[in-house]
Amino acid sequence: MEPETVRHLTGEVTTSASHAGDEPDSAGSAKQMEVVYEIAKILSSAPDLTSLLDSVVEKLVNGVDAAEASAILLFSDSTQVLEPASVCGFNRDVAIRMRL
Repeated sequence: MEPETVRHLTGEVTTSASHAGDEPDSAGSAKQMEVVYEIAKILSSAPDLTSLLDSVVEKLVNGVDAAEASAILLFSDSTQVLEPASVCGFNRDVAIRMRL
């Protein structure tokens, strides 16, 4: 992954982290901050895009109480649709056929 992309993603996670503390539920905010922190660690240490995306969706499902499944869709220039790049919490074969 390009260093500029990692810096951008890390900046987005940092921005999310600063807003997560604005919520009135301090226990929920602490949990959200922990998830955001863990994702920031993944962004700075994943060796490739596939492992980065897989780690992020897994962390979201395991770290967010309301989440049962998660997916990251990336835009494909060749097909002109969003295609699943990583999924967690539901059937991967079904997810691979999803297109938006």
